[in-house]
Amino acid sequence: MDIGEINNQFKKMEEWCAYRNEIIHALMNKNVLSVNQELKDRALEGMEIARYFDSQLKILKKGNK
Repeated sequence: MDIGEINNQFKKMEEWCAYRNEIIHALMNKNVLSVNQELKDRALEGMEIARYFDSQLKILKKGNK
């Protein structure tokens, strides 16, 4: 496992979560047009981050540290 890459992915996740929070607030304020353009790319980025952490957890569960 690459600890540096795991830290990098945690930073990406924090940035993604901050963006997600902006989206939720924009939707509550019905300001959908301002966030619609970037939404698809950010959703794909979130899936990539989730897949990365899922793969790392599988490694840990198998005991291949």
